[in-house]
Amino acid sequence: MIMKPEHFDRLADKSVQVLSFRTRLIVTRRILREVLAQDEREKTILRMAIRQLKSKLPFTKSKLIEVEQLLSDCRKANRELLISYGQMLRDGHHAFEGDLGWEGLCDVLCVNAVHRKEAGEHDKGLFGITWIGWQFEDSSTHYGSDVTGGGPITRAVGAAMQEWMLKNVDKLPDPFAPGGPFYGLPLYTQQPDGAMVMNTPAVTVHSAAGSKVVASKPRRAGKSVTPSKVATLFADNENVSRHEGGQT
Repeated sequence: MIMKPEHFDRLADKSVQVLSFRTRLIVTRRILREVLAQDEREKTILRMAIRQLKSKLPFTKSKLIEVEQLLSDCRKANRELLISYGQMLRDGHHAFEGDLGWEGLCDVLCVNAVHRKEAGEHDKGLFGITWIGWQFEDSSTHYGSDVTGGGPITRAVGAAMQEWMLKNVDKLPDPFAPGGPFYGLPLYTQQPDGAMVMNTPAVTVHSAAGSKVVASKPRRAGKSVTPSKVATLFADNENVSRHEGGQT
């Protein structure tokens, strides 16, 4: 159901800050549902227009550029709204959790009673339902469904966390280090010509004089090392072992 602009503006008015935390969370969910619905409506209409304009090229080239830019602007504006509300929820999650309690939080976010124990296994709060356990919000009505891509609060918190990670890459642990989610996967280096070259594995060479780490580096053109040769190197030379400090 499409919300009238005046109703949306009233919901989004800063006066909601004087409401209880429960009501604020309910209102925020309704606002975010409208933002997400509006995003889908705009993308659907503009993509249809783009397909029609492409079918009449080259006569519609200037108009096509205009509509494609409009689509980009709409997506950016809607994402910024998601991020803004997500940051508010992320930064104020302790206040919501303290006022509503775990059961109250689950009630407002429509977490199915049979899923609440699982949702709180790692974090018995807003992040346990959203960022960590993305599928729990609205699980009382569509648990396991990928149609919506997560509930409105979940998607807002996710957008805020993704934005933070993109701007704070240097503060995050190395995902390719031991214990990281990508440990053991090959790394690639982009060459000046744009080509992606897989790096050699970092290894530690042991000798009577001690151990020496041979760092990971891009493979040179024409001197590619096949997986079989790498396997032979480790299998036949007991003085060579994979560097456990991770690939760099």
